[in-house]
Amino acid sequence: MTLNKGVTKFTLFFIPLFPTRTRYALTCTWCGTTAPIGKREAESLKTQLQG
Repeated sequence: MTLNKGVTKFTLFFIPLFPTRTRYALTCTWCGTTAPIGKREAESLKTQLQG
């Protein structure tokens, strides 16, 4: 499984200025299935992997 973070940014004349939305998802490396998860779940998984 891989943890993916997608950020949508507000753009003005094709220049990204600031983030407006952040989404997290888990993707299976074997079959490619993607499941969205919440921010708390993503942060929890990230801390478990780091330490």
